[in-house]
Amino acid sequence: MANNLKKPTVGALTLAVILTIGTSIAWAALALATCLFLAPSAIEDNGPGPSVSAVVLPSPATFAFMRFFLSPLEESQKHSSPGFASELQKAISGCYIAFTTVCLSAAVASIVCFRRERYYSRSTLAFWPAFVLVTGLPGLIGYLLHRRWPATQ
Repeated sequence: MANNLKKPTVGALTLAVILTIGTSIAWAALALATCLFLAPSAIEDNGPGPSVSAVVLPSPATFAFMRFFLSPLEESQKHSSPGFASELQKAISGCYIAFTTVCLSAAVASIVCFRRERYYSRSTLAFWPAFVLVTGLPGLIGYLLHRRWPATQ
């Protein structure tokens, strides 16, 4: 049975990644503009808070990179703080609920992807749900748009 599984083609993967990146950028711009319009106080002086970041960055990989690597790195270089580790600890304690929410939404998107992949084709059953789990809702949109789906009766 393992021999019947095919890897996704490079073209399909490239298209899905491009669509995911484009969706992420459009999603972030729209969400940030909406937050600025509806609740300008939600955007703090030091940048968006964790809940706004969860809306603007719905991908677990992007959220973790931005909130758990770049933000602590910037804060540790900007201020005379004890270092990256203490800033990372602050970031984790301040963002864990938002990060959990982003991860849960990615898990739901991955389940949707798994069910769709199982229904239409078993050839890449493990790859696409893992892709969507890492990339979240933009990954699901990229997955859904990367190919034509057969009509159902």
